[in-house]
Amino acid sequence: MRLKIISLVTLFVILYSCKVYNKDDSKQPDAVAVKFLTCMSQLKFDEAKKYGTPKTNQMLEVFIMTMDAQKKKDSTFVPQTKDLKIEILKCEKQGGFAIVTYKTTETPEDKLELVKQDGKWYVDLKKEGLNLNNFKGKPIIKNH
Repeated sequence: MRLKIISLVTLFVILYSCKVYNKDDSKQPDAVAVKFLTCMSQLKFDEAKKYGTPKTNQMLEVFIMTMDAQKKKDSTFVPQTKDLKIEILKCEKQGGFAIVTYKTTETPEDKLELVKQDGKWYVDLKKEGLNLNNFKGKPIIKNH
């Protein structure tokens, strides 16, 4: 009897672990924010687009074109990636909208807006959200 109980508890723990580790992070706005910020800091723009709305992705395209133009203009220009430590301070959800407050090793407290579409969360940058003039390996997201 004791062996059956131990076996059932072990089975429960294994099944629960699989559920926890296989969860879809796109269903949590804070997880999407971390993935988006990480991709951006590592200059993985195509991957970052997976976490952005179509409007955000258009802004990323403009950012990519600006960086490419800078590279052509200045052959010594080398964008630097950063391995930022991202800390989520607060995640406020209301219906299909969320505001994630975060800070990184490079920036003080800041915010990202997200919207829920088809059951998944996406970063929704505003026009003032991308800081194009200040990119030299520094954080590239700036929302107010």
